[in-house]
Amino acid sequence: MEAAQEALYMLSALEQAGYEAYLVGGCVRDALLGQPPKDYDIATQARPPQATEALEAAGCRVHPTGIAHGTVTAVYRGLAVEVTAYRRDGEYLDHRHPSQVRFVSQLQEDLLRRDFTCNALAFHPDRGLVDLVGGLPDLRAGLLRCVGDPMARFEEDALRVLRALRFASVLGFAIEAETAAAVHQRAALLQSVARERISAELLKLVCGKRAEPVLGAFWDVLAVCLPGLAETPDAQKAACLERLSSLPPDPLLRLYPLLRCSASPEEDLRALRLSARQQESLRLLLALGEQPQSSLPQVRRLLGKQGEERARLLLTLQGGQALPLLERCLQEGLCCSLSQLALGGRELLGLGLQGPRVGEALDGLLGLVIEGKLPNDRAALLEAARRWME
Repeated sequence: MEAAQEALYMLSALEQAGYEAYLVGGCVRDALLGQPPKDYDIATQARPPQATEALEAAGCRVHPTGIAHGTVTAVYRGLAVEVTAYRRDGEYLDHRHPSQVRFVSQLQEDLLRRDFTCNALAFHPDRGLVDLVGGLPDLRAGLLRCVGDPMARFEEDALRVLRALRFASVLGFAIEAETAAAVHQRAALLQSVARERISAELLKLVCGKRAEPVLGAFWDVLAVCLPGLAETPDAQKAACLERLSSLPPDPLLRLYPLLRCSASPEEDLRALRLSARQQESLRLLLALGEQPQSSLPQVRRLLGKQGEERARLLLTLQGGQALPLLERCLQEGLCCSLSQLALGGRELLGLGLQGPRVGEALDGLLGLVIEGKLPNDRAALLEAARRWME
């Protein structure tokens, strides 16, 4: 509620300076769906210099984040809002960005350039809801529909192909027939989109409440993003999606069945352009996902080698039955790694061990502790080391 008040304060600041302004896009859509908006956007008659002047006079900090496209980001009491001038987009030459934008004075032209009807809604606290394209009826029907000609919308910005699937999955919407047909026909355009942008959309898509039916109906689109899925047999596809829907809505967990189903999982993983940390977590899932870590020693080894975050991820993938063992390790501070061992290399050097034998002895002692055959006690470990040397 506070965020909405602060966004409306910025809108009021623009209007007091003489510029028409509306809340637009996702924040209006989410509010109408009864969901708290994740972010706020304002469309206004003011061009960036005018918007900056009006907002700074009202105590906002303003950053020129997208001047070429008429956008500044205003920050007030910790809330960042993108404020964009009404505009009409020029020709899209790369299936992604308009070659130029032309600022306009009417809200109508700005709304008609948008992607989907549910995102082409505007709201003003006094003038109410503005819906020029049937966005409200589509919201009530749970239907995702392009504004105008869907083929043209996807030709303009190829990422909209994947955004259509993401919105359908996350919002729980069906895709209108003409829009769905255009998604299939323009799927190949995604090859022109930066992999980072595709990955960001895909991570949200797989976590949506309708991820299974959406991916099943648009597997051809998914295969453009992950080419190793292109020749997946129907039975394997169905099993993959059933596994995906059974997992918690964590993006890495949800990606696992898709990569495991892929004919080239490593290539698809690299193509996703995830962070190095995310990639390594997925490689762990691919390596051990079907090898249950069901005993306390197995969980201790996993925790010691992979750390809590990855261990928890893998155990969750495997059904969560071993998670209590992980909690026990953490709560009791059980020795799971060399750093927790009550004996170090210095003590072994004092016993006369040298070179690689020091590491071998430490690994052996740690294994005994993890198996429960030796307490993690310095004296007991020294005695075991002496016996090992004999």
